[in-house]
Amino acid sequence: MERITAAQLKNACTTTGSRLQKRLSKEDGLSLMTLLERAQKRWPSQDTAESMEEYLADYEKLALKYSLQTVIEAIDSLRLSDLHFFPKPDDVVEMIQAKAETNRYDFDIAQGKIRRSGQDEYRAKLFSAEEIAWRKSHFGYDPYTEKEPAKSGDSLA
Repeated sequence: MERITAAQLKNACTTTGSRLQKRLSKEDGLSLMTLLERAQKRWPSQDTAESMEEYLADYEKLALKYSLQTVIEAIDSLRLSDLHFFPKPDDVVEMIQAKAETNRYDFDIAQGKIRRSGQDEYRAKLFSAEEIAWRKSHFGYDPYTEKEPAKSGDSLA
């Protein structure tokens, strides 16, 4: 029996054939290609014909990782921004991650995990039972929640 070296084993385990790679469906691939062609028309002065196959392969990997809809939304956002060049895959990744971070922040706010600002804490203290009781004892009413009571002799008649 022939011995297998560690290098041969590592090489055999890490080499992937093209048949093992995941691919988008034909419809999704066509949608992605159409999107990239539209984006290419947005920057006609930039010659991307030679690199379009590489871009398509990179964007396909991104679509498999994040979803085709997420990639489409990111490219559309970049098309509408002030980007001066054809969006590179790393630009799209940055856009996807920025949107994910924004969504995560909004979710945390909705769940009450974080507060928008120190104003929320200030308002909570301002309208606490102790503060309202102090204002009523000091002013005779709560100026934040009640109208000032009419004083005797302040009649308009």
